[in-house]
Amino acid sequence: MEKLPISITPDMIEQANQTHKKVEAFELFDSENNSLGFALFGRPSSNVIAGFERYVDKDSFKARGILINGSVCLKEQKDIINSWEKNSEEYAAAFDAASKMLPVGKAEAKKV
Repeated sequence: MEKLPISITPDMIEQANQTHKKVEAFELFDSENNSLGFALFGRPSSNVIAGFERYVDKDSFKARGILINGSVCLKEQKDIINSWEKNSEEYAAAFDAASKMLPVGKAEAKKV
């Protein structure tokens, strides 16, 4: 299994900021807490979010792929992640990072 880079360079961050908003670096881990390397994830576009929501209840693997491909900033990292088995813990770690980039609002209930 191919691993991601062990560090993020300023050049990688600059490239990622050209294609995505709110870029963050995530270190991915397997279930034994071994590092799989670092990847840059950005906030997914509204089209990516809509595609993810369209398939989330019908085909979870397709939904995960849409979200990961729309969130991973650099092609090299995206290629490595897509080479992993779709039902592996490595791919699940990438999905976890991508899902953390989804915009989330907050609501509080008030008694009326």
